[in-house]
Amino acid sequence: MKSKRLLAIALILGLLSMSLTPVTLAAPPDASKPVPAVVIPPAERSIEFDTRIDATGFGPWMFDQDLSPYVHNLNPDMGVYAYQSLVWNPDGVGNGSPGSGGSGQASFGTCTAVNSNVQATPVGVTVEFNNFQLTLIQKVNWAIWGQSGDHRDYTGGTGTIKVGGVVKLKLINCRITNDVSWPAPLGPGGATGSVAGSGWGTIDRANSDDAWEAEFDNGNGQVEFVFTSFSSVVQSAYGAYASHLIVRSAAHQEDIEVLHVIDVGPLAFPATGVSLDVLSFTRGGLNHDLDFVQVTRVAADPGGAPPAGFARIVPDQYWQIGNTLDALSADVTFDVSEITGVPHLAALTLLRRDKTGSPWQVCPGQIFTDATHIRVINPSLGEFGLGEALAGDVNRDGQVSVVDLTLAAAAFNSTPGLANWNPAADWNSDSIINVFDLVVVGMNFGRTA
Repeated sequence: MKSKRLLAIALILGLLSMSLTPVTLAAPPDASKPVPAVVIPPAERSIEFDTRIDATGFGPWMFDQDLSPYVHNLNPDMGVYAYQSLVWNPDGVGNGSPGSGGSGQASFGTCTAVNSNVQATPVGVTVEFNNFQLTLIQKVNWAIWGQSGDHRDYTGGTGTIKVGGVVKLKLINCRITNDVSWPAPLGPGGATGSVAGSGWGTIDRANSDDAWEAEFDNGNGQVEFVFTSFSSVVQSAYGAYASHLIVRSAAHQEDIEVLHVIDVGPLAFPATGVSLDVLSFTRGGLNHDLDFVQVTRVAADPGGAPPAGFARIVPDQYWQIGNTLDALSADVTFDVSEITGVPHLAALTLLRRDKTGSPWQVCPGQIFTDATHIRVINPSLGEFGLGEALAGDVNRDGQVSVVDLTLAAAAFNSTPGLANWNPAADWNSDSIINVFDLVVVGMNFGRTA
């Protein structure tokens, strides 16, 4: 193996000697980045509630009540639609029918248990949730009879925990996720369907009690929600959902951005490091008034096995992208400049999967637009992560061979914009293929992922 690497380096030197353009060698930039200290979560602190919340509005079409799920009749009295919002209905107004203003079921959030240093008993502790809008919906196993369902995100809402009517913990930019199994025979949800729930919220420091903020802030300023025993109380033009809720410190950070698609063109989500170039779109919902795109950057290990030819899945973060549109065509660009622990950013390749637990696959049609941005041509939306290839593996086939050496040599002395520029060979991300990049290939010659 050593002799093969020496031979590869000799070939590199030969290529350099034949170059007609003199190369000025400079010290390579320091590609290393400090790895942030690991946040050690404190002993889990949580508060539990029994809750009920209203759902209202006709969102995207789900299926028809005559059990013909693939025939959309545009009739809300005959079809089943995702609810467009989650709201607080403390007075229990309405009777569930269109125009009545509510489900007729009073919203509540009554504490049942505490595991906290700042509150000894559940007496007088309440929670409220309000003003959530449906901003992402993804059909699951669509067109597979008996397995169908959907994934829904409601965002932009607020949460408030009070003791004796006094605000103790205020949460903003909250998310509530419903994973819905449709009723039989369309889905696996039994006679009425079933819902699993989770969520997230950011602590509003200015409007929270200091002691409660310190108790639940795990260093990222966020809390997470776990909904169990999620079930419907009434379903009509308005619905009501009852559940058991656990609020606890968040183990990692999530950044959520939601924007309206107003027109074709650029759409930037700076807090998540993502931008879209919208090519075309069709609004969703019964009234064609839903136009949200949602991007969530999750600062956690996405899990899953890397595709063949990759050394690992980068554990720093991943993205979840979805919308409420009937159709969307857009190119997506990801900023990878904040990725740590990767010596060569050129080793990164964008991966995609339908949802958590699905297999990772390489996104087709991707390019490095510069040293720190990967652009994908009109991908299917879902979850996106980063695969790290073996250093020196220019063509991403899981081994460093003469093919990679040939590709790197063909791009030698190139910069972005030149015909022979190959960003996959720019191992030190300095926007030029030079001796340092060729040495990376040579030093790893013969290795496999």
